[in-house]
Amino acid sequence: MKQLALSKYAAEFIGTLILVFIIGCNAHAGSFAAALSIGSALTALVYTFGPISGGHLNPAVTFALALAGYEDLSRRDVVAYMVSQVLGGIVGSVLYFLILGDVLLVQPVGLYSGPQAAAIEIIYSTALCYTVLGVVAGGANAHFGFAIGATVTSACIAGGSISGCCLNPAVAAGSISVAAVKHGAVALHYHWMYVSAPLFGAALGAFAFFIAGGAINGADLNLRGMIKAADWNFTEDQLFSMRSSDYGSVLASYRAAAPETQAPANSLRVVRHSPLVLPRDVVGHAMLCGCSWQMRADRPRGAPAELCDIDLSCAVFSRSGECIGGVYFADKQNLENGLIHSGDEIVSKSPRAPVGSHRDNEYIRLKLSDVKAKVHALIFVVMIFGNGQETFGDVQQMCIRLVDVTMGDREICHFEKKDLHLQANALIAAMLYRQGDSWVFKAVDESYCIEQPHQSYRALEPQLKELVRKEVTPPVPPLRG
Repeated sequence: MKQLALSKYAAEFIGTLILVFIIGCNAHAGSFAAALSIGSALTALVYTFGPISGGHLNPAVTFALALAGYEDLSRRDVVAYMVSQVLGGIVGSVLYFLILGDVLLVQPVGLYSGPQAAAIEIIYSTALCYTVLGVVAGGANAHFGFAIGATVTSACIAGGSISGCCLNPAVAAGSISVAAVKHGAVALHYHWMYVSAPLFGAALGAFAFFIAGGAINGADLNLRGMIKAADWNFTEDQLFSMRSSDYGSVLASYRAAAPETQAPANSLRVVRHSPLVLPRDVVGHAMLCGCSWQMRADRPRGAPAELCDIDLSCAVFSRSGECIGGVYFADKQNLENGLIHSGDEIVSKSPRAPVGSHRDNEYIRLKLSDVKAKVHALIFVVMIFGNGQETFGDVQQMCIRLVDVTMGDREICHFEKKDLHLQANALIAAMLYRQGDSWVFKAVDESYCIEQPHQSYRALEPQLKELVRKEVTPPVPPLRG
């Protein structure tokens, strides 16, 4: 963990250093395309350092994410990020000075006053931080870096001729520190404004995001103290509902323990192709992915309604799409990654029993923190192991669920299918895959017909490989600003 933390702080230091040097070169050259150059550079840096640290590169962004209660940022991280960014700004300014022999004076442009420049810094810092919070809350996509870079580009074009459009306390601190060495105290005249204005804008951005009903990964924003101070009479449930999206957060399933006789009321019911980012704390918990099914009472095959050999398996894939192992009824353990299969089960639940009511027919135990770094996807496949005539058309309903064993077998989320009517005997049900340093659960729900039914998940290896290629390769950086 120490090495990982050091890597994050080093990424923030290096990224901010590069950003400040690029800003200095643009200011020195007086390029008419400086705004486009800086915005494009920020876009590239966010994509570059996003998988490592989140690519904040700005103490104002870090401050806004901290106020928003972003779960990936501890208090130590917040302080270390800001220190790394400021140091990167100072070193970048020194490098710019040593090479070009010039310094960047941070001050209002032309005849504009300090208050006017401060207003521009606050307004556009608010817009930048709100954009960062918005793209973080929006979930995985490949365009978040462009949104952040475009915001900075437009801000530089609109406000650059008024305040210089700094928007970054690390840029200001680095530039002012080096300028003070060359020009003395005169360079410090506006230091308070260019350091504090972006931080004030970050607070306004976080507050505006809160008022608009924003939530990062479903987590409540860390602004209850502000509500209490304003004497707003919101209950805890009202606060939660204000920031709930269509499916909310997986955290919702931890609000109360559900009775074992029915599906937990707070378990998240997921739909096809709707990925859910798992809370960071469950990664180290013992978990299971369970499958339960219920056969149709009017099965035409003549077999007892309760009997059907449906098998759950888990295929392990690398980021490149290579299948590097798995577990199923005949190969029950993958000790390298801590995967254990419960064993074969051919008796389904009674057609009158609610699916998922008593136990899973088959399940796979796992702990995501034990999964090796080379593994980027765990794909759960359900197959009918029969005589070739049985299909999912014989299944009345089926449920795939993710359970936190450490937290007393609390169900995190589940995916249900009813009245399948599928003339198929293989189903890619769900997958767990890495997204940056988080894990994501997604219901896949893709069915296939296997000509030789007495096979394992490897019969679907081409389809599974293509699924990994689409979902995991190339990796989408964690959306952290």
